[in-house]
Amino acid sequence: MKVKTVCMLSCLHSLYDDRIYWKESVSLQKYGYKVVHVGVSDQEMDLITPEGIRVIGIPRRKPSRFRLWRILNEQIFSTKKSILNKLLAVASSLQSDVYHFHDLQIIRIVPQLKKLPHSPYIIYDVHEPYPFLIASQKGNLLQRCCNYLYSIFIDYYEQHQSQFCNAIIATEPIVANRFSRVIRPALVHIVFNYSDLSRCDVSQKCYDFIYCGGITINRGIFDMIEAIHALHLSGVHATLLILGKFHESDTQCIVLKRISDLSLNQFVTYIPAVDYQQVPQYYAQARFGLCLFRRTKENETIMPIKIFEYIKMGLPVIGSHFGHIAKITTAHQTGLLVDPSDAVGVAQQMKRLLNDVDMQDQFFRNCSIASEKLNWLQSEMTLLDIYSRLA
Repeated sequence: MKVKTVCMLSCLHSLYDDRIYWKESVSLQKYGYKVVHVGVSDQEMDLITPEGIRVIGIPRRKPSRFRLWRILNEQIFSTKKSILNKLLAVASSLQSDVYHFHDLQIIRIVPQLKKLPHSPYIIYDVHEPYPFLIASQKGNLLQRCCNYLYSIFIDYYEQHQSQFCNAIIATEPIVANRFSRVIRPALVHIVFNYSDLSRCDVSQKCYDFIYCGGITINRGIFDMIEAIHALHLSGVHATLLILGKFHESDTQCIVLKRISDLSLNQFVTYIPAVDYQQVPQYYAQARFGLCLFRRTKENETIMPIKIFEYIKMGLPVIGSHFGHIAKITTAHQTGLLVDPSDAVGVAQQMKRLLNDVDMQDQFFRNCSIASEKLNWLQSEMTLLDIYSRLA
């Protein structure tokens, strides 16, 4: 059977997620596949995008006004059988040659997809090492024990269900190695989440530093602000652009108040998340990138997309001295590594980078060299090769 139609499935990611939509779907559509993305959205939708991709949105349930039921719904019934049943119904009606799903919860309906009369191919795109992340969640002793037991179950269940799949796509080696132990290694592939963004030209740089991405405490939002404050105390009035979405609304209030308390309103700019295609114009206004993730088990394991975006945009980085951030930065010599918890130490390295023109030029050149390898075109070729093997 020659593969022609592809149905992307998600239940937690945005319909216009950068990996699912802007990278994988757009790449497949560009090379002649007919792509549909079925996911969950705030309202029902069924439309054709300017990129020629059909997007079908299944409306998510509105949260209950009753606090107890809302907690039970979020903590116990988080997978929402009704949503999965709707996803299955829509996906089945499309009769696609390939069902390419992206969220752990969807693995529950994989056997049903596999048994469809037209015998479709199934691809599981694993974005994170889910059992590890579940086990590393903080809490009291009872919660940690429950998380550990739940992670063991998820590890078994995920790998068991993956045996119904024709291919496993991982974002990094750690994830790929988990599946290579239980299914044929030839079916497990790595499609790195490299950046597909293009550089923009601007007349002048408005910001010294930029952070772009999800905003949380563990992703270093307070550490960035404290470092900028320490830099100012040393006599260097650098500027910072924070671009993205706060994961918790109460964190946003505390962060903005902290910026105000430190008299940094003139130097720290916050812009809420923008359309994916608009991101390059903000990168173009900055000189350097920040990636001050705090040292947690999760951050030691995950591979942050923004490191690849900084390299693609030609921005030397000040990054945390552990995990993939350190490995990539060191391997390609594209920035400086710091202990994110040491605001004064971070400020010293920021000052060093701001003042050393020769270092800047070397990092700029290294970013250009690295971007020739660490870009989505490389991953696109891997993705197309995976699909060609299905035919």
